[in-house]
Amino acid sequence: HPNGSWIHCVTVVVRDGVNSTAQWYREGTPSGSTVDISGNAGVDDAIVLTHNTYLGCTFDDTAIRAQYEGLMSDVAIWNVALTADDVLAIFNSGTPNDLRLAASYDDDKSGNLKGYWIFEEGSGSTIADLSGEGNNGTINSATFSADVPSE
Repeated sequence: HPNGSWIHCVTVVVRDGVNSTAQWYREGTPSGSTVDISGNAGVDDAIVLTHNTYLGCTFDDTAIRAQYEGLMSDVAIWNVALTADDVLAIFNSGTPNDLRLAASYDDDKSGNLKGYWIFEEGSGSTIADLSGEGNNGTINSATFSADVPSE
């Protein structure tokens, strides 16, 4: 962000077995209309999560490409659709909350949390999955920063 402050961004992807849609939120508010992403390459694999998932880059089956240049914190994946009210509750006026707790949602989704990484390791090569699902990740080419949203 140009002024150096954090922006809370959420992309909600919903797959109902036939169609897939995406909605992007900024600071808890929908930004634009829901987009039909059915038929886009990789959508089924990405949502099913039977393959490795990459955050902050693309991967073309042989190498990491297009690395994200910015700061990232508090990334989560659920196996249930979030509502606009859930996203607003998670935004929590810009103050991060613990997504493992029912109070983090308009309608408790904590039991559906499948991956939750807050990126507070500070060093090392493993990112801990706090969801309880054991989806720990491998950190590649990261620069650690103390500039994180405050709780």
